[in-house]
Amino acid sequence: MLEQRYRVEQRLGEGGLGTVYRAQHLKLARNVAVKVLRDDLRGIPQLRARFEREVKALSSLSHPNVVTITDYGVEGGMPFLVMELVEGVELAKIVGEPLPPERALMIVRQILASLAYAHERDVVHRDLKPANVIVRQLPDGRDHVTVLDFGLAKFVGDDPGGDLTRSGLVVGTPAYMPPEQMAAGARRADARSDLYAAGLILFELIAGRRPFTFEEPAELLRAHLVMQPPTLAEALPGSVVRPELEELVARALAKSPDDRFPDARAMIDAMDALPYEPLVRGGVGGHDARRDTTRPARPTPISAAAAASERPAPTPTAAERARSMGMRAGIAAIVFLMTIAGIAWTARRATTEPVADAPTTEPAPPAAPLARSEGPGTIATQPTAPVAAAEVTPRDHDPVAAGAEDTEALVGEEDEGEVAPEVEAPFVAPVRVGPRPPARNPLRGRLPGVLSRVDARIERGRPIGAGDIRALQRYRNDRPGDVRGRLVLGHAYAARGWLSPAMDQYERAVGVDESVRGDPAILENLLRAVRTESLNARASELVVRIFGAEAQAGVRRAISRVRDPGERGRLEALSARLR
Repeated sequence: MLEQRYRVEQRLGEGGLGTVYRAQHLKLARNVAVKVLRDDLRGIPQLRARFEREVKALSSLSHPNVVTITDYGVEGGMPFLVMELVEGVELAKIVGEPLPPERALMIVRQILASLAYAHERDVVHRDLKPANVIVRQLPDGRDHVTVLDFGLAKFVGDDPGGDLTRSGLVVGTPAYMPPEQMAAGARRADARSDLYAAGLILFELIAGRRPFTFEEPAELLRAHLVMQPPTLAEALPGSVVRPELEELVARALAKSPDDRFPDARAMIDAMDALPYEPLVRGGVGGHDARRDTTRPARPTPISAAAAASERPAPTPTAAERARSMGMRAGIAAIVFLMTIAGIAWTARRATTEPVADAPTTEPAPPAAPLARSEGPGTIATQPTAPVAAAEVTPRDHDPVAAGAEDTEALVGEEDEGEVAPEVEAPFVAPVRVGPRPPARNPLRGRLPGVLSRVDARIERGRPIGAGDIRALQRYRNDRPGDVRGRLVLGHAYAARGWLSPAMDQYERAVGVDESVRGDPAILENLLRAVRTESLNARASELVVRIFGAEAQAGVRRAISRVRDPGERGRLEALSARLR
């Protein structure tokens, strides 16, 4: 019994710092997960401080892809952390065979969404790995991801060489640790360190194996420090992998943090810009659909903390074994130096921790929500966290109020399955005669039911399902003169990461009525495309043609938020064209 409120019922698992139990909140009759500092670590002040650091980290985060803390207390000198309990399966139990690239990308996208949110609050995870990610399949078959175990979290600017890192401990898990964290310890880890781990997870999900499959920590240390990872094509014999996907993974796995994506949102944008065509063809794990909705057999749900052992590492390939033989002397020297320096790996066995209750109907948003405002020069800042439905101010096109207007097209979330943008007849942009008409936002005010419902989902950061897309496509086809259908369909495509089809809808909508450029989401999504190498030319041309100098203010704001030199350069080139 803890503080006369929680009855501890069952031990679920153990991590590097804590032991997790299933418990019941007596007053609420609600199952929870309780994490306590391990018995053998309670006398070590530094580790108790790290346990309390996890409490601090989680209490500062509120995101659908991050485990939620509900309580904290101390019982008999023993600190404990209370989290909501949810059934799920650890990602470490899913990896091992190549996943469809689309499923792998959507899983990692949600991981990156959680990291982006945490990093914006100066929290770095430092121990991201499949065992610290819980995947829950929703009723419609989609995956909902929750990232947990912030026991090694670091607050940027906090503890600069202080008591928690002064010991020289290298904290983390060797198989997923970035080079800078190995070489210089935890104090050097920053947001880009988490992106390296995310890149490793993405590689493993697509290839079905880790880039480096050595089992000994010293061998892994050497590999992450000096060895170049294999390409996905090398890890998938006989397959053909799109160069854009190879480039994305290689950049995430760059040895130097400066060569990686500058932040999680930049990596999400790169994923969104991947071409709408097969990413991996043929060979082991090849899939011939860009948006592959295939799912393996549904895993048996287990408690999020029930699995207490990490999956065995795959057997090293012959090439890796050969390289390993050639580096034995170097490894021995590293091991000796590690011993002399007193480096202690906290290579925790893959313990799954209970996680916060995931939304019962929706996974994390595929794209950040966009706020509506008038005028193309005004691009609303993207919220850093989804807003609960109860917190959203009712709009004048409320779905309930507007529902009777379009009962046949109400979104059916259960109508899932494979869906893709429809191929339309070639479009020739009309030539304008005279000045541009004044801009207006046609999505303000009362909207028909299907448009209102999907538009509200996009604004709130909710996922856009296949049923949503089909309903919008029907609306557009049935009412070709209503440009609002094309606009919301374009926003829905963009929310799913389909930027090229989204541009098709925007171009056609503006071709019918130029004034609709007042919808700020058009420019927002076009600038997302401008930042990508593959879509830059077309997206830039559309911005110039649709907005002209009106877009300059929005482009400058986008430049101020971008740190990646390549993306900034593409935006600056567009800005120069608009002068």
